Amino acid sequence: MKVQPSRSPLRGKVRIPGDKSITIRALFLGLLLPVRVVGGSIGKDARSALSAVRILGARVQTGRQGLRIWPGASPTGESRIHAGNSGTTARFCLGWAAGGKEPVWVEGDKSLLSRKVGRLNEDIRHWGGQAGGTKGCFPAFACGPVQGPFRASIIPGSGTRKGALLLAAVRSGASISWKEDPLSRDHTERLFAAAGCWPRVEGSRSEPYWAEIPPDPSAFAVLATAAAMIPRSKIGGKVLTNLRRTGLLRFLGKAGITVKHNREEVWPELVGRVQVEHPGELPQGDLIVEGQDLMDMIDEVPLAAVFATTRRGTTRFRTGGLLRNKESDRLEGTADLITTLGGNALIEGEDLVVKGSPGSLKGGKVDTRADHRLVLAAAVAGIGSDEGVDLSENEWGGIAFPGWQEALEGVGVLFS
Repeated sequence: MKVQPSRSPLRGKVRIPGDKSITIRALFLGLLLPVRVVGGSIGKDARSALSAVRILGARVQTGRQGLRIWPGASPTGESRIHAGNSGTTARFCLGWAAGGKEPVWVEGDKSLLSRKVGRLNEDIRHWGGQAGGTKGCFPAFACGPVQGPFRASIIPGSGTRKGALLLAAVRSGASISWKEDPLSRDHTERLFAAAGCWPRVEGSRSEPYWAEIPPDPSAFAVLATAAAMIPRSKIGGKVLTNLRRTGLLRFLGKAGITVKHNREEVWPELVGRVQVEHPGELPQGDLIVEGQDLMDMIDEVPLAAVFATTRRGTTRFRTGGLLRNKESDRLEGTADLITTLGGNALIEGEDLVVKGSPGSLKGGKVDTRADHRLVLAAAVAGIGSDEGVDLSENEWGGIAFPGWQEALEGVGVLFS
């Protein structure tokens, strides 16, 4: 499939699918209490999470109003989970296991098996549980129960590690606190607090907790970056506006793109209508993205780097190694993507440095490394290139953004 360059402004209001991260957390919440999940993601990672919670004992019923999930009997003996590509599912399974007595083994596809478990296994062991892996990578196992109060130092911040520990705490009844820097996404804390199971258990529920999943900001980021690539484009839609998930929008604003949003809902998540508009001319100048700003757009760095090729100036992303342990080595993959298409990107230590110049992306065919974020970044690069971009792994884009091709077509992007 080839993404054709856009010769005229992209315009439209888009409908974004439910957020993948919150969907997965809502599914795991169903192991603790009855939940109705409405508008959730239907992507591969969410399906892996649904399969996992079923194996771990959740009862699931489908209907017109989404999924109804409630706790069932926990399996006796060892459970084995195939988490597919989903690192969040894999780590949440380990967290769930750490809160109980039954061991759980977690494996996955090739991209997951190449990724490190991180410090979660150390946390579980220090908390009194058992955990291990294959040279620090998946497959991995955990078993509890963890006991007593635990203070975690989550540096750098990690929403999946924090969420897995919180799941272990709620299941076991142990107390958990943490410090993190920079701050990571806080969806687990928000969801569990709204459902009444953390920080204090508010009693049993006679009716399921209604988890209406907000539109995914990482999916909207694809459309927002597409608008930022083409002068006079304007794209809008309803989307999650949680501060920890909107770093890309703030970055585009600093680069001269007009970003407007109106807040509609506040609890448990911030949701609003966002409009992104290219003013026609962008200011020249260098930009540095680091620390909290980098963390708040951690999944969107490839998109931001592609956009950076279109502006006059150097953009430095100080990643601190955070892009190495993703579905691929995303730091190297992003730099290769840009240089293959004719742009100027290099790696200095753990920094990604993009030297922008309008019209620098010529087009061609790129290796997206079976990484959904790189697939979507390559598609956006094709929109702003001279000759378009050939995608050989376009199906991987649906992991992060189900229906991404149709959404881009809806604002004027052409495919062949």
